[in-house]
Amino acid sequence: SVSLLGKIVEVQGNTSTLQNGSAEWNYNLSSPAALTAISIVNSQGQTVRTMTGDTTAGDHQLVWDGKDSGGNQLPDGQYKIQVTSVDSNASAVPVTVDAFGLVTGVSFSSGTAQIETANGEIPLANVIAVRDPQPSQTASAQ
Repeated sequence: SVSLLGKIVEVQGNTSTLQNGSAEWNYNLSSPAALTAISIVNSQGQTVRTMTGDTTAGDHQLVWDGKDSGGNQLPDGQYKIQVTSVDSNASAVPVTVDAFGLVTGVSFSSGTAQIETANGEIPLANVIAVRDPQPSQTASAQ
């Protein structure tokens, strides 16, 4: 688990950290949708931005620029997305959401490895994918 330090991990969940004007999520639609609506919510529970999303079945990436609906840059911190999709019959399309975080530490609790990110502690078993950070993400971690 120590080899994950400084890496970006993908974990199931809808909370990501806006840092240096960027936050990232993946969402997966289990089947095609007629409409996908995305809301970005701040830590006080206020919707700060709404947008439409992809409607094809499968994985989709959302990289948010940190701006609210009025184009104002929001402060760094934790934000959540809520993704709602419906098909042509207005029936809900199941959606799963994954978030990304920079690994800043590793701890052990009751014999279980936990990775530490700005999104909080995450059990190592919940990590879906690992990648190297972009150069700007590395610089922000120092």
